[in-house]
Amino acid sequence: MSEILVVEDSPTQREQLLFLLQRAGYETIAAPDGAAALDIAHSRHPALVLTDVVMPRMDGYTLCRAIKADPVLHDTPVILLTSLTSPQDVIEGLACGADNFVRKPYESASLLARVQRCLADGVERSRVPAAATVGAEREQVLEFLFSTFEETVHLDDELTRSYQSLDLLYRLAEGLNRSSTQHEVVLEALARALELPGVRGAWMEVEGDRLAGGAGTCSRMTSLDQAPPVDFTVELRSGGGGLGRLQLVGPDERLLDDDELRTLDAFGIQVGAALDRALLQEHLERRVQERTAELSAEVAARQRAEEAVRAMAAIVESADDGMVRLGTDGRIQTWNRGAARMYGYVGDEAVGNSIELVASPDEVDELRSIISRVAWGESVVGHEMVRLTRDGKEIEVSLTLSPVRDADGAVVAIAEIARDITARKELERALLQSQKLDSVGRLAGGIAHDFNNLMTGVIGFSELALPQLDEPQRTFIEEAKRAGERATELTQRLLAFGRRQTLRPKPMDLNTVVAEMETLLARLIGEQIDMALELDPAPCPLVADRSQLEQVVMNLAINARDAMDGRGKLRIATVANDEGHVRLSVTDTGTGMDAETQTKIFEPFFTTKEEGKGTGLGLSTVFGIVHQSGGRIAVDSRLERGTTFTIFLPRGGEALGEADAAQPAETPERGSGSVLVVEDDDSIRALMRAVLEPAGYEVRLAAGGEEALNGADADLLITDILMPGMNGRELATRITERAPETHVLFISGYTGKDTRLQDGERFLAKPFTPSALLEQVQALLTADRS
Repeated sequence: MSEILVVEDSPTQREQLLFLLQRAGYETIAAPDGAAALDIAHSRHPALVLTDVVMPRMDGYTLCRAIKADPVLHDTPVILLTSLTSPQDVIEGLACGADNFVRKPYESASLLARVQRCLADGVERSRVPAAATVGAEREQVLEFLFSTFEETVHLDDELTRSYQSLDLLYRLAEGLNRSSTQHEVVLEALARALELPGVRGAWMEVEGDRLAGGAGTCSRMTSLDQAPPVDFTVELRSGGGGLGRLQLVGPDERLLDDDELRTLDAFGIQVGAALDRALLQEHLERRVQERTAELSAEVAARQRAEEAVRAMAAIVESADDGMVRLGTDGRIQTWNRGAARMYGYVGDEAVGNSIELVASPDEVDELRSIISRVAWGESVVGHEMVRLTRDGKEIEVSLTLSPVRDADGAVVAIAEIARDITARKELERALLQSQKLDSVGRLAGGIAHDFNNLMTGVIGFSELALPQLDEPQRTFIEEAKRAGERATELTQRLLAFGRRQTLRPKPMDLNTVVAEMETLLARLIGEQIDMALELDPAPCPLVADRSQLEQVVMNLAINARDAMDGRGKLRIATVANDEGHVRLSVTDTGTGMDAETQTKIFEPFFTTKEEGKGTGLGLSTVFGIVHQSGGRIAVDSRLERGTTFTIFLPRGGEALGEADAAQPAETPERGSGSVLVVEDDDSIRALMRAVLEPAGYEVRLAAGGEEALNGADADLLITDILMPGMNGRELATRITERAPETHVLFISGYTGKDTRLQDGERFLAKPFTPSALLEQVQALLTADRS
């Protein structure tokens, strides 16, 4: 099979040529320019080269010369494929030795015929002896000239057909211009359609009621009594879209070339435009009538618009937002009731004054700048400023100012809309404060967790060492242990603020808790403070950790005592049902706080007391306990007018008394059983072994969950709750699934989000003493034998 090298820099035209040749059964290769093609020709020796003329790097003429000058490739036929057809192009093609010449755009059949002829001539020339070379070259020249002659004849035929088409379209245009009705347009179009080459009959279908007096489809026949099958359809269209169809009998669509198709398309466009023009003329009177009706509708619409303006004016006047029309100099021209309510000035008092009447002195320059920008055509949206009311109160507003223009576009006034956002800004500040406290709480909880791990080792190893020491070493270790216990109290406060402590919630009555603390509170605050309990007669049921709740009441009472400097009145009140909450309020008559101080009081280590008289953890502890218990706390305070702290806790559960305390189990001198200790802190694992093994227990240590699962099961699992990787709760679940009889004791410095123990769970908080650990272990392992 002959292989043809196609050289074309246009990817689209290159793919078109390859498809055409491959469909004809030829093998093909391709190159994007002459230089690449020459390299391919040397390596592949194609049977024919079909090349474009105008290409980058190396054009078709240069490529042809190179092929004809090559001693190996000189017999390879070359066909030039180009849109250049001037005599100079033909001479250039002859000069470079091309075998044939094909003009773009080409007909597929003509191109394939020339390819086939060149391939056949190439084979024939390969059989001619060397002595006949001159004759072969002459034949090549004649063939090239013949191909260019064919192109010339083809161009002449095209020009003739184009002239005939233009003449027909010209006469059609003249006839259509003389047609004043759609009916005349149809007759003229059908007459000219019969002059189209090959047309034996024609009729027209006009859409809808295009023809005056007609409805549905209107048809006209010429030359045929009955309508035979349609061979070709010309769409009648104008700028407004399709108008109908001209059906032709005779021309075969498959044999029509591009020029003939363009002529038919132009025919349809001219007829469609004429139909549109005639329609416009015929419907002119109807359009006048329609326009009259439209004008009447416009008058009615204008009346409705005026009504809408009056309605809008009423809306503006009754709007809550302050709506003000300002002159470009900033003076008030109109002032709605919303502005009067917001600022306290009625309209007559404000009109004529500058808007600076309600501006904050600190923001006058900024306001002048904004008014100047809007007067030049700029709009200002959502600008927040401080405004002053008539009584001097500051409010925060969001301003939108827009230029008001006249018919010529000049700015003649300024429209200002002011919305009071004071309440929203206060909520935003409260949210920001809450987020800040939450971030500090997470940090405090993390520090307390690590600190508790350290204190577990300090206190535990100190207690183990004490029985083995004599004075004075024993005294030193006791002091170290006491220091660790005091540090533990500090970490408990940090955990409370960070909401990371472990709660043991139980049903209780808030009234009962407060009443039973009355004697303790009286001793704490002193005799010079008059304390009154105002408890709701109805029960105040809630579910909470009693010890933590008592800590809240006690911290608030002590804080109130310090604010009153030992003298004043303290009121503690409860409300049984406040929208699903029980409410506890603590009110004092102390010095009170300003707004800035109130934003910081719940931060850890913040205090207004003299140095050495407060740690700054009292209120932060209250804040953490309340939020961890699912509640919220609010403060209301004024300088020299006292302070009220109000706590809202979820109402729920039945108000039950405290259950009888469980009797501690008798502690045997030595225990027995196996214990699996899972703890990521090395020192705490070492402490566990040092406590449990001398007490008679078989101990296995693991630094994490995966390591624990790989070993044997034990009678008791002691696991930290929070560990890298698998946490303690997940580990306990997996171990008890395979060994349900295994007891579980959780330990932790804090438990993160899992701050509430589940029913039946045993927990030992860090730091713990060896005796506390032994008590828990012995209670769990002796329960099976009791």
